[in-house]
Amino acid sequence: MKRYLFVLLIYATVLFLSLTSNPNVVGIPLFKHADKVAHFGFYAFITFISWWSLRRATIDFKYQLLIIVGVPIIFGGALEIMQSLFFSPRTGDWYDFAANSCGVVVGYFTARMLLPK
Repeated sequence: MKRYLFVLLIYATVLFLSLTSNPNVVGIPLFKHADKVAHFGFYAFITFISWWSLRRATIDFKYQLLIIVGVPIIFGGALEIMQSLFFSPRTGDWYDFAANSCGVVVGYFTARMLLPK
């Protein structure tokens, strides 16, 4: 149960960071497209931890795959849409969504390789 709560805490953290009004971290020098790297990393981490928490669950593989891969992709897309519609000055970005989705795929395959079933 603690593993599931940890996953929910990570989702809540990403939700908070995605919907707060100031996306820039003051005082940290950033490079061009650093936010895309952050999106990629957060979503790879979410997916890796989701695999870790569900890998021994007794649910069918297709449902497990939907939860581990589908939910973060839908979550990331929904956040980008919410940012563009409701959270000014934040804006939704298709490249952020692409970075999120790539992070999910890489996180999934990394978890499958590093964590035994």
